Amino acid sequence: GEVVSDHSKPLRSTSGVNGYIKSEGFKNLVGIRLDAIDALQKASEQMLVEMFGKTSELVKAGGREKGNVTDLQALRLCEVIAKESGSERNPPRTE
Repeated sequence: GEVVSDHSKPLRSTSGVNGYIKSEGFKNLVGIRLDAIDALQKASEQMLVEMFGKTSELVKAGGREKGNVTDLQALRLCEVIAKESGSERNPPRTE
């Protein structure tokens, strides 16, 4: 957008955004955004549940009761290595 030097106005014009909002309808844009946020939240929660579950298994396999941040870091590193080596399809069992 164009730069506006009058300090009582925003630094940049938002006419392009305003035109888009008017043409698409504000409710549709908000609905899309809420759907995206919901999907991101669900995926994030699932990732965290899986990550902490795997970390718990790692801690138990090590004969400990409590985990720490290095356990999470080790798990993430192992996942990266497995992904790069292609062995993520058949991960080794911890049992």
